[in-house]
Amino acid sequence: MTELDQARQEINRINQQLVKLLEQRFTAVTKVNNYKVAHQLPILDQQREQAILNKVTAETSDPAKAPFIAAIFKDIMKQSRQYEQALRKED
Repeated sequence: MTELDQARQEINRINQQLVKLLEQRFTAVTKVNNYKVAHQLPILDQQREQAILNKVTAETSDPAKAPFIAAIFKDIMKQSRQYEQALRKED
């Protein structure tokens, strides 16, 4: 097995873990959305999203990777908002 194959296997294992974690995150998003609907709160909470971005950037051990990790989290939050919108259409 080449170094490339080994690296790709590692990526595949990490991807499996990420899928499970993202599924858990979307389950939590559903709970957040239910609360927001019950309390007539908007989907977007810009202060919360900025706080998350600040936190993940600060927690990144390699500063060179921080902007890329922040970009991934921006997309995760965008997808979460879209998921909330889809949940609200189902109701």
